[in-house]
Amino acid sequence: MTFQADETGIATSAPVELYEFRGPNVSQRYRYTSSLEDITFDGNLYTAVPLERSTITQEGLETPPEITIKLPWWTGVVKDFGFSVAPNRLDLVITRAQANGDAVVWLTGLVQAIEVNNEEAIIHVPPTKSDAFQQSVPNIIYQTMCNHMLYDPRCGLDRGSFAESTTVDSVDGVNVVVTATTQPDQAYQGGELFRSSDSERRMIVSQIGTALTLAYPFPVLAVSDAVVLVLGCNHSIKACKEKFNNVINFGGHPYIPPQNIFQTDFSLGGGN
Repeated sequence: MTFQADETGIATSAPVELYEFRGPNVSQRYRYTSSLEDITFDGNLYTAVPLERSTITQEGLETPPEITIKLPWWTGVVKDFGFSVAPNRLDLVITRAQANGDAVVWLTGLVQAIEVNNEEAIIHVPPTKSDAFQQSVPNIIYQTMCNHMLYDPRCGLDRGSFAESTTVDSVDGVNVVVTATTQPDQAYQGGELFRSSDSERRMIVSQIGTALTLAYPFPVLAVSDAVVLVLGCNHSIKACKEKFNNVINFGGHPYIPPQNIFQTDFSLGGGN
């Protein structure tokens, strides 16, 4: 009997859904099921967790369709990817399986965002068929600050040219002390710390000497781990010039007049 016959049969339909998240490394495979019990399928164990997904939704013609998946914050995929800045690629494959072993891949997609709210994570996944909608659109704002993301193609800087390698001296949650750094205080504010072994990253929100404060802790970070620090940018013309020597690619408008001539009352002095 085919899967479709099982799926539509009144007596035969008993589907379960299997969720496999695939990170960039072979070791990064996270498998869950919406079933009440763990399921072994195709030689792999899918762990039963409190899991909820939406139907495929679309808010309007300007937005691509997507599904959302709710998982507890303590699941491995959330702990490893939900708190990372500029996370590595994370793919999702949802398989719909019948009790007799018949199965089909129901959906594939690339995780676009993970929101963590208290004890729940919401994972946003546009289906692969909507990838054509995932193109960059103009987003330049008339402002004094640079519009570019640091190290993106429009910024033009090479991340590796503004990075230095070091090791972890101590770690306590978001507080990490590295062995050494050549940069002054707050040079790495807004930058990144990433682990050399797997390139997992966290944003640096403060840096005083070798003491760093991260936006979120690593699930696992140990003393003597090799790490790389990458300079941050406050998107001002001053930082672009003095810190990066990249004014030619500055994406802002630093000389906007401080007053709007259409809203300010310029009264002429003198007269009768």
